[in-house]
Amino acid sequence: MSMHPRHYECFDRVDYCEKVPNSITVSMKKKKKKKKKKKKKKKKKKKKKKKKKKKKKKKKKKKKKKQQQQQQQTSWYPSHLSKSWLQASNRTTKPVA
Repeated sequence: MSMHPRHYECFDRVDYCEKVPNSITVSMKKKKKKKKKKKKKKKKKKKKKKKKKKKKKKKKKKKKKKQQQQQQQTSWYPSHLSKSWLQASNRTTKPVA
């Protein structure tokens, strides 16, 4: 078997090399491209994980903000009175000082 460029296929039984049709070399190139695509998919997965983490963080922040807002709304009534007093009297406006 003698050294020839890739697109030549040599045969041991016969003393000649035959040129392989171009379509085979093209398909070899396509296979290499497929491998690159797989790597890109892995990167996308990592991004998805990051996005999920970000979403979770955002949800937590929103919950905290809502809780804080709720606390602010009910903080006007006197501290020595209970929340049940507030609900029982159905107060929605601030008391006049």
